[in-house]
Amino acid sequence: MKRCRVCRREFTPTHSTLQACCSTDCAVTYARLSVGSKQQSAAMRRVAAAEKRERRAALKTRKDWLREAQAVFNAMIRERDYYKPCISCGARIMTVENGGVWDAGHFRSVGAAPEIRFEPLNCHKQCKSCNGTTIRNGSRIYVTTFERQETVHKRYRANLIERIGLEQVEWLEGPHPPLKPTAIDLRESIQQWRADTRRMRAAREARAA
Repeated sequence: MKRCRVCRREFTPTHSTLQACCSTDCAVTYARLSVGSKQQSAAMRRVAAAEKRERRAALKTRKDWLREAQAVFNAMIRERDYYKPCISCGARIMTVENGGVWDAGHFRSVGAAPEIRFEPLNCHKQCKSCNGTTIRNGSRIYVTTFERQETVHKRYRANLIERIGLEQVEWLEGPHPPLKPTAIDLRESIQQWRADTRRMRAAREARAA
C-alpha cells in the first residue's frame, strides 16, 4: 500500500511501484503542483544567487573593483577591435612568436597616465610581443629593452594617428584631470562595458552567420 501524494489516501499501485497517485485526477493535480514547485525552486535559486553576488560585492575593496574594471574594459576593447590588426606592428594572425593571444594595449600606459586608463581612444588591440610580453612554452618573457619599447611606441603613435587623427592623439598626450572613480562608479562601468561587449559580439556573430 502507498499513500497518494495529493489526497493522502492509501492505495495499491496498479501501474508500477513508482506510482505516486491513486487516480488520474490526482496524477494531473500532482503534475501541476510539481511544475509549480520546480518553477518556484528555480526562482528561489536565482534570488539566492543574486544575494550571494551582492554579499561578495560588498566585501570587495576599491582595488578589487579597479582590477575587475580593467579586465572587463580590456575585453571590450579586444571585441571592439576584433577585425583590426595589432596597433603597433600590424599583425593580423596570432602566432606563438607574438604571444598567442591578443592584449588591449594602452597608448599611454596606466602607470604614466592613470587618468585615461579607461579612455577607449587610449586603448587598442595589440599583440603581446608589442605590448611588452610574449609567451613561449608556457613561460612569460618580459621585453624591457628601451630601444624596442621606443620603436613599438613610435609605431603605435603613427598608426594611431591614421586611425583616430592627430588632434585626438595630441589630446591623449595632453594633461587630464585626475581619475578617482568610487567603487559604485566602477561597478556601474563594469556593467556597461559587459553589456557593450555582449552587444558587439552578438552583432559580429550575426554578420558572420
